[in-house]
Amino acid sequence: MSSPQPLATQLAALVQPIQALILDMDGVLVESEQAHMDALNTILARPTSHTEFAALVGLGAPDTWAWLHARHFTATPLDQFLAEYDAAIVRRLEHGVPLVEGIEQVIHAATAARLPLALATSSRRVWMKATLRGRQLTHMPFHAIVCGDDVAHPKPAPDVFLQAAALLDVAPAACLVIEDTPTGVQAARSAGMPVIARRSAWIDPHRLHAATLLIDDLHPLATALSTRQA
Repeated sequence: MSSPQPLATQLAALVQPIQALILDMDGVLVESEQAHMDALNTILARPTSHTEFAALVGLGAPDTWAWLHARHFTATPLDQFLAEYDAAIVRRLEHGVPLVEGIEQVIHAATAARLPLALATSSRRVWMKATLRGRQLTHMPFHAIVCGDDVAHPKPAPDVFLQAAALLDVAPAACLVIEDTPTGVQAARSAGMPVIARRSAWIDPHRLHAATLLIDDLHPLATALSTRQA
């Protein structure tokens, strides 16, 4: 039985044929999960635990509400829930959440390689704008941004990724997605895109098994992009 290829070799093979890079936001661009959990727990009848909240990471707002409603965390109607949550999370995001280690290097390397960049997230647009403002990231060189409320079906449906590819005018199979959740990985694979999943403290890595490649650190990806042949 042959031994697995080194990570650098696998990454080089993944990035060489791509024509665009699509990033998730929460857990790939920024470490925002704790902010979302804290905001959520301010409006719930009873707070979620870390384990319970981990089940929600990567879901769109309506699916999050449905999960909470079914388990009696909230009896609030969806519209009221979204209004209360918008207010709570925007305050936290505008104060700034940490960048994911290595993501600036990935974006710099992709830009230097002249790869178009897109941001594709299940988050609502108001959360995305607050995230970018809070971290002073409005200058980031994204050629397209697609949010959960821009499409009919958020992740795990492929809609956000397919729309991002269409806005970039790049075939889905030529887009490489960076994700960190099972729903995001499923969405990318359903869109026909290769996907690298980043391990995080919020997700059991076994739930990311469908990813093309699983990594602990984004720095090797930045290196692969910077040494990619034009």
